[in-house]
Order: sequence, then structure tokens, then C-alpha cells
Amino acid sequence: MDKQRNFFHGFIFGFILMVVPIPRYFFWDDVMEQVEALFRNIGFIILVICGIPLIIDVFRNYNK
Repeated sequence: MDKQRNFFHGFIFGFILMVVPIPRYFFWDDVMEQVEALFRNIGFIILVICGIPLIIDVFRNYNK
């Protein structure tokens, strides 16, 4: 159960990183596109890494 909870929290955190807009600060105005791409890519990677085991566990429990 703890493993599923951790994966679910990672899934939600990855989704939030992909969706929430990043505030624009004056000190990273020049690299804003790279920062946004980095946040989106990290969010997608976390979403996939945590989402696949959740989907597998759901199918495994559904088929019992």
C-alpha cells in the first residue's frame, strides 16, 4: 500500500510540474524557455515512471 501511495504522489507531482505555469523572474528571463522545457520534461518523466506501475497494479487487482 505504501508503494502505491508513493507512486500516486509521484504521479500527481509529475502532473503538476507539467501543468502549472512557471513564474517569470527577472534573473532567469533569458533562459525561460529552457527552464519551462526542463520542468515539463522532468514532470513527464516522473509521470511516466510513477504512472506505469500504478496502471499495472490496477489491472492486476481488477483481474483478480
